[in-house]
Amino acid sequence: MTDYMKMYLASDDSVVSVSGLTNPVEFELRADLEESKSQRLYMKAEAGFTVGNASEPADEGVTITPTGTTYLKWQLALETVPAEEPGSYGAAGAELFLGLVTTTNKYFWAKASATDDEEPSNDSTVTLDAEGIAKAV
Repeated sequence: MTDYMKMYLASDDSVVSVSGLTNPVEFELRADLEESKSQRLYMKAEAGFTVGNASEPADEGVTITPTGTTYLKWQLALETVPAEEPGSYGAAGAELFLGLVTTTNKYFWAKASATDDEEPSNDSTVTLDAEGIAKAV
């Protein structure tokens, strides 16, 4: 992902870490309240590249997939208007098709949820994997 496109936190335009936990997509959730929180993110291609295809067939765009031990507690959604409100989220753990990613910010939402049967923990097992075919422009 790092050679041709990057994921950013929309709140401060910082790059999400690819390895380690230097700048993760992070949520603090209370399990006893079965709390959910969402965060606005975006993907952006490096200068000189696009990732995906302008016609956006499902096998040639960018797909974001939550993976890891508790990936079923994560949901993704495309950006909607107004920008502050997340749209309809996909099923828990489902991938999100973003389509073509260019040098213009391509926004989406990530939401994580906790359940009251969880023990307090710092779960760092989930990653948001971004995949697509890069092309020079």
